[in-house]
Order: sequence, then structure tokens, then C-alpha cells
Amino acid sequence: MKKNILLSILFIIFGLLSITKASSQTNPFIGTWKYQNGNEIFYVTFFQVRSKIEGNYRKVLVNNNGIETQEIYRSNKFFNGTTIEWPTCFFISSDSTSLGGTINDNTIDFSNHPGRSYKSGILSVKLLPSCNACPVTAEWKVKRAQGIQLEGEPDYNIPTDIILTKVN
Repeated sequence: MKKNILLSILFIIFGLLSITKASSQTNPFIGTWKYQNGNEIFYVTFFQVRSKIEGNYRKVLVNNNGIETQEIYRSNKFFNGTTIEWPTCFFISSDSTSLGGTINDNTIDFSNHPGRSYKSGILSVKLLPSCNACPVTAEWKVKRAQGIQLEGEPDYNIPTDIILTKVN
């Protein structure tokens, strides 16, 4: 009897683990993507949290050998002068070919606007058609959110219209 209960529990656990793994594998956006412009690389990482996709981004400099030499910015950092970490910067819904939602650019210098620490926008990412042997690519677009804008508000620091390539 105990053996049957134990086996049943193990089957349930392995079943739940395989469902979770399958759901992340079936969403083509989960993983790391990059856009390279000269010696600057913009990385985006999407991950699943319950039924939503969240993520972070960072921009780095690389040398001629492709080795990272400097971090220009990152979204998952500490709030200015605190030990409180920023939450993820994407809050997204997805289907099998596109995702969209809100993005926060927390890399902007808002020194002229006390009290501001990020600029929200509307993010859309759409998979582009490709062949079986080709890398998976997606169009990344960020647009200004509707609403009141501050006078002299800076532009986005993050790219707003690029093609990403999936790296893993």
C-alpha cells in the first residue's frame, strides 16, 4: 500500500515537472536574444513566471574577439543608492508568434526630473519567418506609452526598432 502511494506521488511529481518543462519549450520566446551593432551587444532574456513572460536586458561592449569588456547598462540592478533590486522590466503576454506588453527603461538619466527613475513603453516582439537551418529572429519594437510626458523627457536608452537573434 505504501509502495503504491509513493509511486503515485512520484508519477504526479514527474508529470508536473514535464508539463512545466514542455510549456517553456513550446514558447519560442523563452531564452536569451541578442542584437549586435559594431562592438555593442544588447541582450534580452525572457523567462516564464506562472502564465506570464517577464524579462531583463543589458548592453555590453565587446572587443574584436567578441569578449565582453564593459557593461554599459543593465535593467536588473539596485534602485539608486539602495539595496532594493529592480523588479523585472517586462510584463508580457504571448502567443506562438508574438508577444507584447509593457517595458520599463530604467537606464535613462533622469537627473533633471527628480522622482523619476524609468520610462514606460509598449513593447512588441514578433517572430520573423526563417528556414530550418537559419537562426530564429524576431522584430523588437518599443513605442512611447500614451499619456502625459514630462517636458524635456529623454528618449529611450534601449533600442526601439531592431532585429533580435535567439542565442539559447
